[in-house]
Amino acid sequence: MIIPYTFLKTQSVDELLQEDWQLGKKLRHQLRMDQAFTHHDEPVPFHELVHQGETVHITLQAQSSYALTHVEHERLYEDEHLLGVWKPAFLKVHPNEVGEHDTLMNHVQAMTAPHPYVEHVHRLDYETAGLVLIAKHPIAKNLLDRMFERGEVERFYEAVVEGRLLKKRGTIRQAIGRDRHHQTKRHTSETGKASRTTYEAIEVTQHYSVVRVQLHTGRTHQIRVHFSSIGHPIVGDEMYGGEKQDEPYALVANELNFIHPITKEKISIKKELSH
Repeated sequence: MIIPYTFLKTQSVDELLQEDWQLGKKLRHQLRMDQAFTHHDEPVPFHELVHQGETVHITLQAQSSYALTHVEHERLYEDEHLLGVWKPAFLKVHPNEVGEHDTLMNHVQAMTAPHPYVEHVHRLDYETAGLVLIAKHPIAKNLLDRMFERGEVERFYEAVVEGRLLKKRGTIRQAIGRDRHHQTKRHTSETGKASRTTYEAIEVTQHYSVVRVQLHTGRTHQIRVHFSSIGHPIVGDEMYGGEKQDEPYALVANELNFIHPITKEKISIKKELSH
């Protein structure tokens, strides 16, 4: 796998990897040993300066191992480094068991073939539809993992919750922990992990409210738990108090905003939803 990179300022490869990208020592060492950076087919010494605007090529020995399952999904964004795809409800992001082939990542591996590497950098619940960001090489994966950890990726959802919200805007700060009586369920708990969700109501009726939600921390079932905790469970979310319905619960991850980890461009990926 060969990817081009144009230097945004004059610096050495060492400076780029350590200071700008802050890659781990193991990956930096592997790139050096592989003489991964080349210019006009010649290896670029890691200590020598590369001038701003010069383009080098990075050769990466990386491959994902997802079995190919040929299902197409909507591509909302794609470049040489990243891919944003739409995951429907009732689909796992990745396999959890040996021999499991019908997941988003199996589909994405087939969608991008013969491209050898794809890895998700965040997850959505099985029943949540929405945008999933995929790294197309290990450097992008490393950089995006750290951006998510630092909260540098803005994540927005739309949800329909039961009841009429009295406050049009609000912040829910409730720590979230595991439910001792249910293997997969979570609940608010003083001993749980700090969690923060903000919301803005975009449509309010007597029986339900449509809200735009920003996820500031990434706890399991965070949005579902938080709205249930204030007496407005998500429509259809039986686990957290919502009334039963035949369709998926009404929560969709429809927007990601971030600074591109490699090109430094401002990226906004959004899918408009109809109500």
